[in-house]
Order: sequence, then C-alpha cells, then structure tokens
Amino acid sequence: MKSEVISFFYDFNCIADKCRDNCCRSWNLIVDEETVKKYKKIPGKRGFFYRLSIRKSPGGGYVLRAPFSRCVHQDKCGLCRLQCNGEEECLPKVCRLFPRYTVSYGGYEIGIIDLACEEAAGLFLKQTGRIGFIDSRAPLDIYWRIDEADRDFASVLRKDLDLILDHIYSGDGKNIWELQKDVFAHIYAEHLLLVRNELKNPEDTGFDRETLVNEHYGELTWILQERFKSIYNGLPVIPFSFVNEFVYREFSDLYLILYHPKAFKLFWKYKRYFGKIRESEADKIFTDRLKDLFVRYDWLEEKLTNYYAYKLQTFYVGASVDYYLIEPVSLAAFCCEFLVLLLLTYTYRKDAEFDMDVFAWLISENDRLISHNVSFRERIMKRMREKLF
Repeated sequence: MKSEVISFFYDFNCIADKCRDNCCRSWNLIVDEETVKKYKKIPGKRGFFYRLSIRKSPGGGYVLRAPFSRCVHQDKCGLCRLQCNGEEECLPKVCRLFPRYTVSYGGYEIGIIDLACEEAAGLFLKQTGRIGFIDSRAPLDIYWRIDEADRDFASVLRKDLDLILDHIYSGDGKNIWELQKDVFAHIYAEHLLLVRNELKNPEDTGFDRETLVNEHYGELTWILQERFKSIYNGLPVIPFSFVNEFVYREFSDLYLILYHPKAFKLFWKYKRYFGKIRESEADKIFTDRLKDLFVRYDWLEEKLTNYYAYKLQTFYVGASVDYYLIEPVSLAAFCCEFLVLLLLTYTYRKDAEFDMDVFAWLISENDRLISHNVSFRERIMKRMREKLF
C-alpha cells in the first residue's frame, strides 16, 4: 500500500481561538462508528453525556449535536472542551484529523489538506509552483476507505493526473480558462474512449482541443460545440450563467444567514452588483473583470491556477469508483468559477482591500459551500448532465 501526502501536509498548525472562523460551527460533524462504539462503552454520567451529545442523521449514521449551529462541545472561547480537558481520545475522527483528509483507494493511501479551513487555505497560498505528493512520515489514520475502487484504474488515474499537471505547469503562458479547456478536452476525449472500452494509455489522448472537436464533434453536446469554437477562446468551459443559477436556486437567504453569514453578505452584494447582467453577456463581462484583477494583483493568476489544479488532485481519485471521468474535471472547474464570482464580488469596489489573507478567506468560504456539501455536489453534476453534457 503506497502512502503519500500533499507536500504541505505536515506544515499545518491549528491557531485555535485566534481563528477568525471556527470548524465547530456551521457543519454537520459526522461521528464515525468507532467513536460511537466507544461512547456506548463509557460508564456513568460521563458516558451518558457523550451519548447525549450525538444524534442520528437523516442520511444514516451519527452527527454531533449543534444547537444554534455550534457544536455541543464548544466552550464560550470557541475552543473544544474535549481537547481542553485532555479527552482527545473521545473526539470523532473528523475532529482529530481536520483539516487533514485521508483516503484509501485502489492500493493507495493519500492525505490532503482541506481548504475549507481558512488557516489551511492561507498555508496553501504560500505554496509556489506545482504542488505534489511526498511519502508519508508515518502510517496514515484513514478517514475514508473506498473499498470498491478499481486498483488497476486507480493506477491509470494517478499517471493521468501527473500528465495533466505536467500540462498545466508546462509554462506555455496560457490563462486559466485556456488551461481548463485543454484539460477538459483531454479528459472528455478519454471519457468517450472509455465508454467504448478503447482507452488504453492516457498519453495517447493529447490536449489538442481541435482534435477533440474534429474527431468527436458529433458526440459533443451543443453547448460544448459552442464553447470550443474559436470565438470562445479565453472564456471558461462552464458558462458563468450556469454557475449563477446555483447562487439563486441552491442557497436560500435563511440557509446562508444560519450557516454561512459571511457568505450571505457576499451573495447579497453579488446580486446587487451583477443582478441585471444578461446571461449572454456574463462570460465576457466576468472574464474582462478577472483580467483586470490579474493586472492589479500580479500573484493572483498563479494562485487561481494552483487552486484549480489542487481541486483536480482532490476530486480525481473518485473516478476510480464510478469511471465517470467528466465529474472531477467538471467539479474542479465549477469550484474555480464559483470562487471567481466571490472574488469579483469582493473586489467590485475599487477601494476594497484585497490581499492573500482575504483570498484565503474567500477560498475557505467557497470550499465550505461546495466541497463539504455532498448533496449539493450531486445536484451540480445532475444539472450538468441535463444541461451541459
């Protein structure tokens, strides 16, 4: 079993009560079966309290109770009582590991850093160039075991991911949207070959968008045929109007006020600033505004590209289970474009103070809204299948 972690895995340190946000709020904190069994064996009042602190979730399993969106174990200072009392062994596994996320699949064990934590997002932004994996220093405490993963296909995906990252960091000078189109063309062509059982070697499928269109034009949906026309060069694969739908359809004001109050303010401003833009104009308007930001902040384009690549690294392992290659590249693109909407909203006013600390906060909000909402991601893919693919 090969065990690897992302290169900055061991660099993270929780800043506890100094954190502007808190991972004990606005989450459904899942309690693993091992911890539930441990709670059932603890005698007396202490055991009764632990068992009372969890409840069954509608989707099955258990979660920690969170009255008023605060974990029942959180004290007035925002700290965890279990940790303060030296009872770390009673923490659910997700609390012990977060923001580290460990997964075992197809003969591999990997550890990554979850960017939903603002401190982790700040650490991520300090990384320069291509981010890779290193050998783990010790056996990983695995949070998620994907026993149904295809071992042989997982090996193919690892090689393919390296191929994709090689292309992203090849130094061709392409902007973020051009790179997204290259990667999408590569993976979409592989998907078309895979469904016909003709995918032999990922290296046989290049990043030439014209080849995808020329050889598989009749298999592309009409919207992809449009997106890959030369007149759409420089624009994202997924239309911003599609991303905009989820701002209005999926995030009610009540939900945001209760669970993501800071995001609520951003969404309110987004609707105020961009609510009257026509769908046909959205791509160009947002792309032009992003280009202006790249000029104002010379570090921003590199960091946004790194974010897109990192989301690919995060999502790509899932294809070893369902063989649906389109999902990881689509989710990575969606996360990137959703982040751009938050970014453009925050910087709409010219006098807005923007730096890497603010960008780290935007990334953490973005990942809390999307990456930690499994049902939301499922709705994204369902809508993509219906409308885009």
